Amino acid sequence: LDALRAYALGHKALAAGNASEALQLYQKAVAIDPEFALAHLALSRVYVALSDRPAALPHLDEALKLKDRLAERDRLYLEAWESELRLPSDVLPRWRLLASMYPDYYAGQANVAWHLYIL
Repeated sequence: LDALRAYALGHKALAAGNASEALQLYQKAVAIDPEFALAHLALSRVYVALSDRPAALPHLDEALKLKDRLAERDRLYLEAWESELRLPSDVLPRWRLLASMYPDYYAGQANVAWHLYIL
């Protein structure tokens, strides 16, 4: 429960534009629960936002190792992020799959729009 609280507070901090606080909270979440796949993915995303790709990749890899613990929507989200960081030729199809299966999930719709815009 404490890991989930740290994770949720990390989301709140990130939404408020405080990446360094979010980073600390997500780190605390994985320190409490090293198998918290979404917290590893969140760390990866924050490192990407901070332009620190080398720091992002180990957390992406850890989340990928734990992806069987995720719900289907979260697994698709993780796989889309894998494409963002490692498989750019698959990125738009993966975001489209997420967006089509979960049309009310903002992350899928926003990232499809972004990738269509930059084409």
